[in-house]
Amino acid sequence: METLEQMKKKYDGKPIDWVIKEAKSHREASCNAHEMFMGKLYYLAKTKRYKENPEYKKMDFTQFLKTEFGMSYQDYHNKIKSLLFYKEAVDEIGLVTTSSVVGAFGKKAEEVLENVLKARAKVNKPEKKREHTTNVIKAYRDKEKVVKKPKFELSCIECPKKDKIIAGLMEDNEKLRARVRELEEFIEPIFEMAKKVATG
Repeated sequence: METLEQMKKKYDGKPIDWVIKEAKSHREASCNAHEMFMGKLYYLAKTKRYKENPEYKKMDFTQFLKTEFGMSYQDYHNKIKSLLFYKEAVDEIGLVTTSSVVGAFGKKAEEVLENVLKARAKVNKPEKKREHTTNVIKAYRDKEKVVKKPKFELSCIECPKKDKIIAGLMEDNEKLRARVRELEEFIEPIFEMAKKVATG
C-alpha cells in the first residue's frame, strides 16, 4: 500500500466522487480475483495436476492446500460450493459471507441465503442491505440449539491404553474424512451436470 503522503499527492486534486468510485472498483476487482483464485484451485483439485510437481506428487489435495496456500479443505469446500450452487448470493453479498453461511448452516444454507436476498431486495441503501443481511443470519443463529456433549474423561487408572485408543479414534476419523472427500469429488460433477440440464 502507498503511504498517506503519496496518496494525498495523487488524490487531493480529484473529485471525492471519483475517489469513492475508484475504491469501489478496486473492491470489485479484489472480489473477482478471489473467485478466479478459487476457480484455479477447483481445476487443480479435479485434474490433480498439482501432482505433476514432484514436491506435491505424494500429497492429497487437502495436504497441498494446507502446504501451498495455508487453506483448510473445509474453507475450500464451502467457497467452491458457494460458487457452484449459490452464485446469486455470492454476487450480492460476496464469497466470504456466502461461504460462511454455507459452513455454519449446512443443509439450511439455501434457506438462509434465500431469506437474506429477499430481505436485501426490500431496501436500496447499502447500509440497510448490510443491516438486513446481519439480522437474517443472526436470527437463524439464535434458532440453532447448542447441544452440549457429555463430559467423558479417560484417566490412566480407568484405561491404561488411553493413548492407543485415542490414536485409533483419530486415525479412524481421518479415514472417514478422506472417504467423505472422495464422495464429494464424485458427486460434484453430477450436480453440475444436473444444474446445466435444469437451466437449459
